Order: sequence, then structure tokens, then C-alpha cells
Amino acid sequence: MSKSLKSRIAQGDQLFGISTSITTDKYEAEKTVSEGPYDFVWIDGQHSPVDQNKIADYSAMMAEMDVHVQFRIEHARNAYLIGHYLDLGVSGIEVPQVEEVAEVNESVANFYYSPAGVRSWGGRSRIGFDQGVDRHEYAKWWNNYGVLWIQAESVNAVTSIKKLATTGVDCVSIGPNDLRFDMERVGSEKFDSVETCVKHIVSQLEGTGITVCHRIYDIVEKQKFYDLGVNVILNGK
Repeated sequence: MSKSLKSRIAQGDQLFGISTSITTDKYEAEKTVSEGPYDFVWIDGQHSPVDQNKIADYSAMMAEMDVHVQFRIEHARNAYLIGHYLDLGVSGIEVPQVEEVAEVNESVANFYYSPAGVRSWGGRSRIGFDQGVDRHEYAKWWNNYGVLWIQAESVNAVTSIKKLATTGVDCVSIGPNDLRFDMERVGSEKFDSVETCVKHIVSQLEGTGITVCHRIYDIVEKQKFYDLGVNVILNGK
């Protein structure tokens, strides 16, 4: 395998990913990844149907191509299912609508194996897993490989980000559309634009080793958010 996405995040690389579908075939996947070129692919379980067999098949296909798969689960309250989704073969998890430290703690616990977490042992479709592999060896490998994102989608999450971005979180992703809804609802004078929120999160996470991801829907915005200090860009198409 090439250098993991987790290690590239930790060293501050600028990364570019793309939103894809679990129904994508291998020809289309290879074409899409090479066009970016993209450092990872992202699939959605929050606003899209969750077909677990297709997630497993898609993850296996992307693993053959040495491409990292980041999967967004349904909701922060579903953090108890993180280990289950990881057992399908995805390389990372995004937890949406995070508001409380307790939600982050539960996400971290279910994402990592002991001693960093309480993820249950099992699943033949796990990324990098071979029958007969030493349990402790694989757990250590996973804990240094898997990528955990939490998604900030409200003014509360933005202002609380220093507390929410705990040990075990690799990246804070920003949900711009739900964030706009919340800014309109709250009417905050300090946080009145997505860009203002991005700048605040970037400044709060400086020096922590935790990076920031922002979604774009127009490729011309890519450099704009890199310049704001965002290191991970997700092309939402």
C-alpha cells in the first residue's frame, strides 16, 4: 500500500477527494480517481440508501485499486454502528451532525481497537485483514491507519470545536449547507458566513495535528479554501 491517508493528514498534506456512489463499477471508478487525481473517495450513508452488501463490494474494489474509502454514517447517534461499518471494508468514517463531546467520545471508542477504543473484533471484509493475522498486530495497524472525521454543521459545533476535536479525531469536516441553515436560524453576527466559520475552525485546530475538510461544488473554489488553511477538499460534484 502507498502512504496511508491518516499519515498524510498528520503531516499536513493538501488532499483532494471526490464524492462517489457504491453503484460505481470498476471502469468508472478508475476513470474518476485518475481524473482528479483524487487521494480518496467518499460515499454517503446519511442521505443515500445504505446497502451493506454494495458497500462491502465497493470497498473491496477500491482496496484493489489502493484507494481510501471514507464513509459517512447516518447520524452521530448511530456511532455505536461504526465498528459494524468498518467491518464492511471502508477505510474511514465521517460522523455527521456532531454537537456534544459525548458523541465524539462514543465515536472514537467504537472506531479504535483496544487500548485506544472498544471496537469489537470480527469481520472478514475488513480493510487489510487476512485470515490468521495476529489480533494485536492488526489492531495496532488499524489504529494507525483508519481515518475518523467529525462533521461541524452548526454554530454551536463551530464555537465548541476545540472541545469536540479530541484525541482520535483526524479531521473536522464542514457541512456548508446545514451550517448555512443554522446561521440563518441563530442569526450570529460573528459567524455570518461559511468562510468565517472555516477560518475559526482552522485557527482553533492549529498545532493540534487535526486537519479541516471542506466540501466544494465548484472546482474554482478549491484553491480558495486551501488558502484559508483547509488541507482536505472534498469535491461534492
